[in-house]
Amino acid sequence: MQQNAVGALLYLAQNADNRVTIIAAGAIPPLMQLLVPGYRSDGQGNAIIALMCLAENAEAAVTITDAGFIPALVQLLVPGSSTQTLTNAAIALRSLARHAANKVIITTAGAIPPLMWLLGPGSDIRAAAAAACTLELLGCSYSNVENHNVIQEMERLSFD
Repeated sequence: MQQNAVGALLYLAQNADNRVTIIAAGAIPPLMQLLVPGYRSDGQGNAIIALMCLAENAEAAVTITDAGFIPALVQLLVPGSSTQTLTNAAIALRSLARHAANKVIITTAGAIPPLMWLLGPGSDIRAAAAAACTLELLGCSYSNVENHNVIQEMERLSFD
């Protein structure tokens, strides 16, 4: 039942007018509660995407980020998470990494090692592609020298 409710919210959140109503109804906290590592629900991956859709509303984006969306996504990038959760979390981080302020939050939350892990053998191709894009956004610009250095160090360690 919970999976169906989250799926319905995801469907409705794709419409800008619906986003305002969904946010006003207080859907952000219950969706955030699904983003707990080890929580077994097919709705978890949909909750990530629903929150990303809601974050297209500028006010909601601040609320969602302040509620700990980025660290919650990073905590989901672990062995044992479903393929859908890993993929959607990596896609969400890629989307969030396009904004300079979020790059610091993503890095501080410890995202670089799990994103590098997603590039390894056995990872879903979509999760790996999203991880690669996120790492590119985090580290390969001159304004993010520290991130670039962390990524290079992780690459060095993985090949030693």
